[in-house]
Amino acid sequence: RTWRRRATMERMETWREACLVPLERMKRVSDAMLHKMDVGLSESGTNLPMLPTYVTQQPSGKETGHYFTLDLGGTNFRIAYIQLSEQVSKVELRREAKWNIPKENMEGTADGLFGLLAEAFKEFLEQLESDNIPLNRDKIVLAFTFSFPMDQNALDSGKLLFWTKGFNIPSCVGKDVVVLLADAMHRSGIHGVVIPAVLNDTVGTLAAAQYFDETAKVGVIFGTGSNAAYVEEIEKIKKMRAKDYHSKHMVVDIEWSDFYTVELPIMSFDRKSDG
Repeated sequence: RTWRRRATMERMETWREACLVPLERMKRVSDAMLHKMDVGLSESGTNLPMLPTYVTQQPSGKETGHYFTLDLGGTNFRIAYIQLSEQVSKVELRREAKWNIPKENMEGTADGLFGLLAEAFKEFLEQLESDNIPLNRDKIVLAFTFSFPMDQNALDSGKLLFWTKGFNIPSCVGKDVVVLLADAMHRSGIHGVVIPAVLNDTVGTLAAAQYFDETAKVGVIFGTGSNAAYVEEIEKIKKMRAKDYHSKHMVVDIEWSDFYTVELPIMSFDRKSDG
């Protein structure tokens, strides 16, 4: 047992040393990322997309009402029913459910994937009503978290740029995912659904943090994938026409999963994964 423990500790120390990055190299990585972020704010189709989200206001913590959320971002999706109360920064999770996404829906058709979401939402509504939770079927406000790169030209519209996280449904690329979801809801017999916003999970994370702390400026996700969103000055987003917006700031979705520089340290695990 002693020699096995010693061998394990030696191996862990080898891995630890391989993960150490000198401060000077970290600074070069940081400089390279800042440069590519600046490029992405000025041009489209770059290594760091720097996608405008059209989120120009942050929560005040005084919002009220009942809302539904649908979160699609990995190998499963979640639906929740929440209440924002009159108490400052008070969120009550009334109900939440999670579904796994079968492989055939991750690689099938747009109707297959969004039909799955719609049928799950229908089931969720019916379960709430069977539990005697009153709902206004005439207007169901649903926020859509879609954690894949989108080209947005409005808060409630986003065209899928490309899939990540194991999804591969070519018929969805270039399509407005809000329209795809709304059409699927209609086919499932769900009427009265209003989707006022589609956003990346990093943007949702940032908004949730701002609901409780107005100083929050960055949202980061470490899950099936990794990404971040942050608050940027609109005048620095040069690929947009700043004169079209009254606000001075907008949340930008970095989409940093494809970031690369020769300064990034590469380990044997990276080479095996890339191979």
